[in-house]
Amino acid sequence: MVKCHHEVKLNTKSIRVWEFIEDWSNWVEIVPGYQEHQIVSNEESIWKIHGEIGTFKKDTHIHVRILEIKAPSSILFTVDALNEQCLGKGSLHVKSFNQNDTIMSGNMELTIKGWKGTMVYPIVKQLLPKILEDFMEKISTKIEKPSKLQRSMRVNIPI
Repeated sequence: MVKCHHEVKLNTKSIRVWEFIEDWSNWVEIVPGYQEHQIVSNEESIWKIHGEIGTFKKDTHIHVRILEIKAPSSILFTVDALNEQCLGKGSLHVKSFNQNDTIMSGNMELTIKGWKGTMVYPIVKQLLPKILEDFMEKISTKIEKPSKLQRSMRVNIPI
């Protein structure tokens, strides 16, 4: 099993961070290797991910299930690669640092069973922390730097 943790400090209120991460449609597309997803229910979806580990390249479907949402502070979920022996769990946490700053943290555990697991474990052990860090940094960038469309909608119009 590979475990990793990454946290980022955001210069924004915790409620704004929570509003972004509580809806996975806000961040699913920045998951590394993301191709597409299908929503099964409010708690479940299937993600198509393109992965490359060394010379191995593969598209896989991952079943993501939300186990628990504790608004406005945490989301716990599981991941299960369909037709593979890859299981994991993770979480996202939001905590106010002070009135205008927030700490957002992510945790991930991944187990790959069978002979593939033995072969790719050293690579996954190196890559998973980097993937989580990249993912968390992309989320923080999206939250702190809204798109031009979002900025243009924030125009104050005198009445």
